Amino acid sequence: MYIECQRDKLSEFVNKVEKITNKNASLPILSCILLVAKDKTLTNKATNLEIGVEVSIPAKVNKEGIVAIPSNIFSQTINNFQGGKIISLEEKDGFLVIKNEFSEVQLKTQSPQDFPLIPRGEEGEGFNFKIKDFILGLKSVIFSASLSSIKPELGSVYIYPENQELVFVATDSFRLAEKRIISKQISNFPSMLIPQKNCLELIRVFDGVNEEADLFFSKNQISINTPTIYFTSRIVDGAFPDYKQIIPKKGEMVVHCLKQDLFDGLKAITVVFDKFNQVTLTTKTKEGLLVLSSKNTDVGEGEYKLKIKGEGEDVSVSFNQQYIKESFGGFLDDSITLTFGGPHRPLLIEGGKSSYFRYLVMPMNR
Repeated sequence: MYIECQRDKLSEFVNKVEKITNKNASLPILSCILLVAKDKTLTNKATNLEIGVEVSIPAKVNKEGIVAIPSNIFSQTINNFQGGKIISLEEKDGFLVIKNEFSEVQLKTQSPQDFPLIPRGEEGEGFNFKIKDFILGLKSVIFSASLSSIKPELGSVYIYPENQELVFVATDSFRLAEKRIISKQISNFPSMLIPQKNCLELIRVFDGVNEEADLFFSKNQISINTPTIYFTSRIVDGAFPDYKQIIPKKGEMVVHCLKQDLFDGLKAITVVFDKFNQVTLTTKTKEGLLVLSSKNTDVGEGEYKLKIKGEGEDVSVSFNQQYIKESFGGFLDDSITLTFGGPHRPLLIEGGKSSYFRYLVMPMNR
């Protein structure tokens, strides 16, 4: 193999695939990137057997070939090369020679025959999407997915179609986030569960990509293909909870406030949160106020009042303040609506102008 390409472009795409690789004592080839030079393209491949990624860049291919190279060493070498826009890669006697006009490094290669085959999913059901919309859906809810592997369905993002919308949902049983993306091409879109850690890599690989993507599904796999990136992940075999049953249809108290005011209030009393991050929300509708209060026996106590518009019977309920704050990134509106179901019922937070994102938080029973 002997190719020439732009160093910055190679560095960008190597960084996308390098984190997919893992250290596996029994399968050391999984710590490698597979470089495939063919026609006018250099394709970088990586897999950890759960995820597979291929990214392609234009290259001047003087000699076609395939090389397996340890990913961390290769990425460090490319990222640390100084000067020169063009870089060359040449295989010589079991080494990959990397050089430009200023530097030269030789790295030992491994046998490419040992590299696992990355499955292709183009034979399943296919759909076309703007990949940035798909990534937005994942970003909006992934923080609510469980980090535990005990219940794989809770450690995943659930995706399903409904009324010309693609719905993204995640929960760890303490809070739940739902994001809806409008799409007219979902009539046969299957529901699926993508593991949370695989979603994180999917977001990282495609973040900032504005290309159209073809999505293919089979029984155990999702594949996403753009002109420059191919990504495949396993799908969890399981059933997501029927979460709509716990979303309040109406509440004892409905509060309208500015998202920034609530965020500022939580930030103002941060120093007095206890080890459970507990904050108590108390409505005072006659005064037009929502009072945030917290107490820490080792530090002190604090209170913050923000102006609201409220309807219903006043309530006082405690929540994990971190869970509330983590939801703010999903709201595109300046105003939000808080629906309190009662003292021991979850809190529903929705956008003031739209219901494309909604968030449910369970109360703390302390």
